[in-house]
Amino acid sequence: ALNSHGEELLQPFARIPWSRAKSTARELLYEQRFCHLDLQAGNIMYSQADNDVLFIDFENAGPGCVGLDIATYFNGVPESFSALDEALDVERYCPSTREQQRWLQMYLEGRGKDVKDSSVLDALVEELLAFTLLVEIRWVIWAVVKAGLSTCDYDYLGYAATRFAKGYMEYKERYLKGLSGSRLSKASSFASSLGDSVTRVNDKGCIHM
Repeated sequence: ALNSHGEELLQPFARIPWSRAKSTARELLYEQRFCHLDLQAGNIMYSQADNDVLFIDFENAGPGCVGLDIATYFNGVPESFSALDEALDVERYCPSTREQQRWLQMYLEGRGKDVKDSSVLDALVEELLAFTLLVEIRWVIWAVVKAGLSTCDYDYLGYAATRFAKGYMEYKERYLKGLSGSRLSKASSFASSLGDSVTRVNDKGCIHM
């Protein structure tokens, strides 16, 4: 628990919109739940007759952050298309920011959480970038382990190399771009909350006083 001094230090940040939005996003994404952890097209079955959706293959299921399960689903879209194109193309098939936000709204609404604040939706997508890296490196490690243990006639090492080069490295670039792109706007927002004591914010996001 925070002591009174810690609360006083954090109070200025509570007035900054991006800080509140990020806090809300993390609260939603880091919530611990029972997760599937392999949500991709092949494991999602839709019955048109029953108008129902079923998940299968719970081999990797277990407790975890809901953000990891959501990122696994989003990362699974390019992977699913790779079965058709024989190539992992994140740039082409990864859900757009708008698609992710719409999906997140519907998901959270289904859990009784009505999130319409655009700053929170932006923060959710931004925070998910870190989870996408975890998803990819997890599959890389999984494939390397399987290569040494499995008797299946499958190129697990090739799969690991693809997920690292075409998956992890692509998501890492997006993650780093997200950090650099938001640093300046966040620094400017924080600077404005400090008032006249701030002279300027440079192009690196550094505050001059």
